[in-house]
Amino acid sequence: MPRFEPDPSKVSATIDILDKDDYEFIIGTAKSFAAMNDNGTVKNHGVRYPIQVAEGPSKGKKQFQTCYQHTDGSQGFSKQFLMAAYGYDVTPEGEREFDRDFAGKDWSYDTDSGSVGEVWRGIEGKRVIGSADVGTNKNTGDPMQQFKGWRPLK
Repeated sequence: MPRFEPDPSKVSATIDILDKDDYEFIIGTAKSFAAMNDNGTVKNHGVRYPIQVAEGPSKGKKQFQTCYQHTDGSQGFSKQFLMAAYGYDVTPEGEREFDRDFAGKDWSYDTDSGSVGEVWRGIEGKRVIGSADVGTNKNTGDPMQQFKGWRPLK
């Protein structure tokens, strides 16, 4: 059996809570997921991206953007993130352009393998502006990061 020597001091076990502000983020590698209920049914699913603050005093701080796909509302907020990442204004006109350009493209994802289709991969490495806020975790009462909106980097 191989020997392993991990060093937990070189990785982060927590995510910093960013102050309420707008931040420029670099988008990392997409990975699909599914969360299951205790009875084995799907609770939620989608695509998750690690994102990292690109500039300023918080440069390098990491967050996650989860593009849930299990409800129309979650798909809509995820679409705002994708539109902004692809450079479209999050406006009715921008949405019409985005829909025209991405209808029928590869939006697939496989939660068994974590793989994602072409559209999801297409924003990896791109930059986007996120409006961060701080909320309260309803389960623990602890502060938690919330994103109120996304804008393209222009």
